[in-house]
Amino acid sequence: MFEVVPRSMLDLSTSVLGVTVTLFLQTLTWLLVWLTQRHLHELKFIVAAFAVMSLGMLLLALRYYLDLHDGLVVLALNYAIHIGLALFVIGVARFLGQPISLALVLGNIVFVILFWPAALILDPWNVALRVLISDLICTLLLTVLVRVFLDNRDQPRLLRWIAILVLVVDIAALSLRSVIAMQYWDAPDAFGQAVMQAWYFFFFNIFIVILHLLLLLLVGVRLTADLRQKNEALTQEVQERRRLQAQLSTSLEAEQTLLEEQRQLLRIVSHEFRTPLAVIDRATEMIGILMTPPPAPIARRLDSIHDATGRLQTLINRFLVSEQTAERLVQAAWIDVPELFAAAARSFAGLDQAKRLRFEPPAKMAPYGGDTDMLTTVLTILIDNALKYASADTPVTIGADCDPAAIRLWVRDRGMSLPAAEMAMLGRRFFRGSNSQTASGSGLGLYIARRLLEYHQGQLTLRAMPEGGLEALVILPLPGLCVTEPQWSAP
Repeated sequence: MFEVVPRSMLDLSTSVLGVTVTLFLQTLTWLLVWLTQRHLHELKFIVAAFAVMSLGMLLLALRYYLDLHDGLVVLALNYAIHIGLALFVIGVARFLGQPISLALVLGNIVFVILFWPAALILDPWNVALRVLISDLICTLLLTVLVRVFLDNRDQPRLLRWIAILVLVVDIAALSLRSVIAMQYWDAPDAFGQAVMQAWYFFFFNIFIVILHLLLLLLVGVRLTADLRQKNEALTQEVQERRRLQAQLSTSLEAEQTLLEEQRQLLRIVSHEFRTPLAVIDRATEMIGILMTPPPAPIARRLDSIHDATGRLQTLINRFLVSEQTAERLVQAAWIDVPELFAAAARSFAGLDQAKRLRFEPPAKMAPYGGDTDMLTTVLTILIDNALKYASADTPVTIGADCDPAAIRLWVRDRGMSLPAAEMAMLGRRFFRGSNSQTASGSGLGLYIARRLLEYHQGQLTLRAMPEGGLEALVILPLPGLCVTEPQWSAP
């Protein structure tokens, strides 16, 4: 007679090993997904969940293969499986943007931490009780996950309901395992226990594979939604840029129209300026002819008028008549600074205020390449301002010095002090100090001086003098605008 030994299509250790391998592969998969999509911060919980659960299943597989029944091994594997499941629930809830009761999830973790040592110490042979409590904990966590999918409205409805169906089926399998476990562990049927566990782990392997695929689909939907949102934002940005481009084109056309009108006005103004200047210059010549020889004071005044009208005509021809580039506007030549002072002095020759001017030409100056007419105009403007706003009995000092880097020209007066809050505004177009309204002026002189100095890369700074009055300091970088070597040496 042959004894018939019952056999099962599934081996418990093989089923556990299959689940372990599946969890390890899923851990690697989700780790790669998270590394490539680092902006999905919630995936780190899912990676940690699969890693911890795979560690727990590895301990369970070693327990079956090596026949380990040590309490620490049992404690560690149950801790890993239940804590991993809790991390999985937290990760999925965060990924779906759904709030969950962290107190409930953490409460389950605390219960697991406290229950398993107590169960192993107080009743180590009551396996059925431990299986029942383990299934109840897993059922509670999976129920929380079902609620998360029910509350979510961002994911496709079909995908959500498939996930809910899979979770409900696993909850039913856990309930069935608990019922069967209670029956088998009350009876000495070790073969029945092993078959029940083998079939459960086989089913659990299928469950986690399906859940893994569903999660990948959820991630794909999330990435697609993010891409669609970015495309919409990009489309809006493109439309906004097109609107701004159209607005800019309109503004540019208006600016070009305004510029052309301004050029036309400048042509008219230049024509109207040149006619009276020519009349003044011709009248000056006639006075000199009719009064031959004219007295010395009158001759000085006639020369001053002639020089001033000539310089104005030159500037008008450069700036108003033709629209030229900066290179053509500036006619650079090597300048003798004492001669520059002399040219500025001639503009005030014969005037009563000329006696207040104190020119202090330097003994020796480095050669400087610049536009004589422009720089003479700058000095004339600064001297005129100093004479205008200083007391009639105070001197105006004009001096210069240099170092290897720059030439400095200054005009100092002992006039009225400007309020400190207004010092930074000096030189702006049409600005005049609040205490200078009694003197005539348009507020354009310092502005024009700065614009002329810009052609020389020069600077104009204004500061209040400690003893009262104002200092206008012009700084001109050496060697200036000329590129050829000077044909003379400054005295």
